[in-house]
Parts: sequence; structure tokens; C-alpha cells
Amino acid sequence: MVAGDFNVISKYSEQSGRTFSNEHNIEEFNDTMFNCGLVEVDFDGSPFTWTNGTMWQRLDRALVKETWSNMFGVTKVSHLVRGFLIPFSQYLGKTPDLFGNDTRSLARTNTARGMHGFFRKLVHTKTKFRQWNAQCFGNIAQAVKLAEEKLHQCESEFQLRRDDVSKSKAWATFTLALAVEDEFWRQKSAIKWIQVGDANTRFFHSVVKQRRNANFIFRIKRDNGHWIEDESRIKDLAT
Repeated sequence: MVAGDFNVISKYSEQSGRTFSNEHNIEEFNDTMFNCGLVEVDFDGSPFTWTNGTMWQRLDRALVKETWSNMFGVTKVSHLVRGFLIPFSQYLGKTPDLFGNDTRSLARTNTARGMHGFFRKLVHTKTKFRQWNAQCFGNIAQAVKLAEEKLHQCESEFQLRRDDVSKSKAWATFTLALAVEDEFWRQKSAIKWIQVGDANTRFFHSVVKQRRNANFIFRIKRDNGHWIEDESRIKDLAT
């Protein structure tokens, strides 16, 4: 089996949009497959595997010889939907302000002083963050799933009515959802995502859980040297 990005199409029906393929390259690719005794493996999913937003092409494929088919029977390739990641900071600049136009809302949260006042401000900030998160992001995993389903739908309809606008919008929405999910796990795990490889939610959930355990306050030491381990007493002393 030979599989990957061949950077060439085998026929003109494998492209759409504003694109012009070199006829010589197409003929050369088909001649090479014929001379090597290679045939294409059937696929499911989108008919195109690459796009730049204005053109779509099928550049990725799997090729096998007759001996492969005799040994393994039916082989099929699935074209998965994949987006490219954009800087998350670009998206944050377009989201509503966390505290709106009132930049002094934190200072006016309460009039209490000391640790009690500080604790009240933290509670207020946490509430604001939750409201802002629900408004801007909602369920991140669900957003990725819905965006991917919408993109699949647009790709299927694209074969019937060449609607570049709807497909481009669906692609942009899916790409943005991936960027949000990517940054979410970057911050949650506090490790270098790219070095780990493909998404492994079980792994990242375990890392997040370990961080929470590390940040948990098990006991505090009072001025008189005594240790307080009771959770309710620790909370009272902090407030």
C-alpha cells in the first residue's frame, strides 16, 4: 500500500472552485499508477481532502496492488474533516468584554476590607468568568461536533449545488471551534499540546485532575504555629 498526499489529482472531477490543474501532471500520475500496477482504494466522506478556501482538490489517496487486495479483501479509506488552527488571541479580540464598559466593577463589588473583601471580589470575578464563558463558548466539545456535522452536510450538498459561500462559512466555523478547543486544553493541562500529538482526552483529563489535587489546600499554619486541617475551619480563616 502507498498512501498519503500526492499533491496531484488523477482526473478533473477531483477538483472544484477556482483552480486549474496541469494536464501533464495528471497524465504522468496516472501512467505511474498503471506502470506500477497500483489501483485506488475506495473512500467515504468528502470527495476533497485539501482546500485553501477558494478551491477544493482530492490530493490524498491510498493505492494498492492486486496482491494486497487478495490478502486483505476490501479496503476503504475514510476522509475525515479537519480544520487548521488559528491563533486563539484573534478570536478573543472579537468576544464581548468580560466586565463590559464598566472597568471599575470589581472595585465596587463590595466595601469589605481585608481578606473578607478580597474573597468577595474573587467570588464576583468567578461569577463573571462563568457568565462570559457560557455566553462566548458554551459547551466547547459540543460546538466542535455540531460544526463538524454542519461541514459534512455542506460538503454533501456541495456536489448538488456548488455553494462555495455556505461551505466556506461552515469550514470557518469548524476551524474556529477547533481553535477554541485547542486553547482550552492548552490552558487546562499546562503542557505543550503539539509535543504530545493527537488529542487524547483521557490523558488531558488526568493531567487536569492532577493539577487540581496539587492546588488543593490540605492544611494551613496559624501564627501560633498550630496546623489547621479541617476544611470548614480553613475556609473560615481564609474569609
